[in-house]
Amino acid sequence: MIAVCIVHGGVGPHFFSERLFQQICGLPTSPASVDEVGDHTFREQLIKIQETSTVPEANCAIAEAADSLSMIGALRYISNLTEKDSFVQSAVEFFTHGRLQAALDQQQQKARENKTICHWRDWLIDVEEGECDPINLQMIMEFTTGASSVPPLGFPHSPQIEFLHDNGKIFPEANTCLVVLRLPIHTEYEMFKRYMTDGIVQSPTFGVA
Repeated sequence: MIAVCIVHGGVGPHFFSERLFQQICGLPTSPASVDEVGDHTFREQLIKIQETSTVPEANCAIAEAADSLSMIGALRYISNLTEKDSFVQSAVEFFTHGRLQAALDQQQQKARENKTICHWRDWLIDVEEGECDPINLQMIMEFTTGASSVPPLGFPHSPQIEFLHDNGKIFPEANTCLVVLRLPIHTEYEMFKRYMTDGIVQSPTFGVA
């Protein structure tokens, strides 16, 4: 929807909450409030805990919300009223920010993966045109599958591409049994081209299969 609006010069959509927009853009966010908890039942449970005036009342309210709190890993009982506010704030922060963190991280990784796929396609074209000597397409298949040609009945598994997000892994890796090629993440194409070529040529078992 955003892309269509931009391409056609329309009005930008305004369906993100301010907090979500800040999280996506990597901007600092202000402390979350109970009112931002979208789950009505959980919000009411947190408000009840927040409004208690004694430790036994607070722990009783926590017990009533045990199922919801257990799901977010926040179930614990307090020993004094000072802990009550921090307890509620921690639960709110997780609901509004913590549970989204994995999705936000995945979104950022996805951009790097898309760029790596572009490098991969450009590299295959260069290899096919003989610009990555001594690498050729057959060598890439041997590195990935362990076979120099496609078996008469095909491979037992569909070929797959995975990504190496570990910064210490700069060379490609392969699982020939499952036919999986793992591509390293490099921001620049020349670096990707260099390490893909070197990784395959210098593979200790290359040419043995």
